[in-house]
Amino acid sequence: MGLNKIDRITPDKLRPDAKKLLENIGGDNVTVLPMSTLTEEGVSQVKEFVSIILSFVSVYLIFVKRPVKSSSI
Repeated sequence: MGLNKIDRITPDKLRPDAKKLLENIGGDNVTVLPMSTLTEEGVSQVKEFVSIILSFVSVYLIFVKRPVKSSSI
């Protein structure tokens, strides 16, 4: 999950209730990537992460979930 606007406030400076909400949204299976599109801080990390995820999805779709060709009658 991309967490934008860190140029305005960084995650460590959030109010305790906002930090808790972010932790609850994130959970154990979600990676939180702080970023700022204004300063471009963290943007390359988000792009790299998305690229890696898309690569894994592509490999999965090609090698694991191959479409089954139906035979023509």
